[in-house]
Amino acid sequence: MTALCGGGPSQIKPLQDALVTLAAGDIIDLLVTGEIGWAGQIAAGVGYLTYDLTGLCTRDPAAAPSMDPAFIAGFFNPLNTQGATQLRQWVTTLLERYLWNLYCECTSGPQPPPPAPVAQPPGLQLPGGGVGVQAPGACGNGPSAFSSVTLDANGNASQSLLANDPVTTAVQWAQWQIEVGSNLGAGNVPLTFDLDVTVRSVPASLGVVSQQRIPANTATQFFYNEFQVPAGMTSVTLELSAPSQPGATFALDFRSRWYCSAPPTSILAPCCPPDPTLENLIIQVMRLEEQILSLLGRAAGYTRGTVHPSLTGTGTISVSGLFGVLIELTTGVPTTPQLPGVPPYEFSVGWISCLTGDGMIDETRITRQSQVWASRLAPLATTYGYQLNQGFTATVTELVPA
Repeated sequence: MTALCGGGPSQIKPLQDALVTLAAGDIIDLLVTGEIGWAGQIAAGVGYLTYDLTGLCTRDPAAAPSMDPAFIAGFFNPLNTQGATQLRQWVTTLLERYLWNLYCECTSGPQPPPPAPVAQPPGLQLPGGGVGVQAPGACGNGPSAFSSVTLDANGNASQSLLANDPVTTAVQWAQWQIEVGSNLGAGNVPLTFDLDVTVRSVPASLGVVSQQRIPANTATQFFYNEFQVPAGMTSVTLELSAPSQPGATFALDFRSRWYCSAPPTSILAPCCPPDPTLENLIIQVMRLEEQILSLLGRAAGYTRGTVHPSLTGTGTISVSGLFGVLIELTTGVPTTPQLPGVPPYEFSVGWISCLTGDGMIDETRITRQSQVWASRLAPLATTYGYQLNQGFTATVTELVPA
């Protein structure tokens, strides 16, 4: 039962994997989405985090961690031998509230609102900008819109936005965030078509200040952009275009902020494109780590999957990501001799092995009428091989991680 759900039960959202791994870029994006981008320079030092939603989604997220500037500065003090551990715990706790809203839901009733942004603690000096350099902060709110949009017969729409705080001569940069979908908040479904977003200066004679294409069916609905404010700009107009979708209706949430003394933080985009080969290798390592952490952190579980009946002689079975297999002898038991045991030891039945494309990685002898084999290397196997001596027939059932 969770207070977020009014004391009612909560769960993982449908079709969502139980394990969520966040790389450094994902962590920063999540912080910026939650309007606490100032913490990105701190959290970048963590590298990556893995969350088990099975536990997170059935309880309330942890309260916000300490925002004491001296405590946060201690993460990076070379004399603090626990700094790295404290930093990792701080970021883990900070992100729980935002992950809950992304991946968890109340099983009934209204969904909780997104958590309120956490302001940068007064006096906190952030790493990454130089020793003693204060990170730039917003000096006002820019235009915003929260509405339902319907494209016209040409697939276009326009939103005239009014500034919450007027543009003054001190404003030099702007940063905006947009979310679009079937509806906004919990349960949002992304658009099924590409949407072009153009931010045009007011007055229009100052031209276009920013453009962004939101691709169809993207996993995240939040997009960001930054631009320099031209002299004389008082506000902006939002122009939306999807020529192939005349008459389409969707929800829109557009927000922006003004910056006066320094441009917005540059953590929104990487400095250079990632190496796809290196990324693929890192992903493989992280998946293996998830499997190890899953087995170490809680009791291993499985469910029965595909059944392969009436197996005899020698053969192979193609598999992927298994917990293991259940071998059940249907012909040839009891054997002669049958050795005592609980259950009895069936003599000279055969073997079963697991393999990858490079060869065998593990094997075991079949010794019981009903036997579960959960090799520690089972998640890596792409094939199971079996060898049954004459007179034996078996059913092999794939065991899938719960």
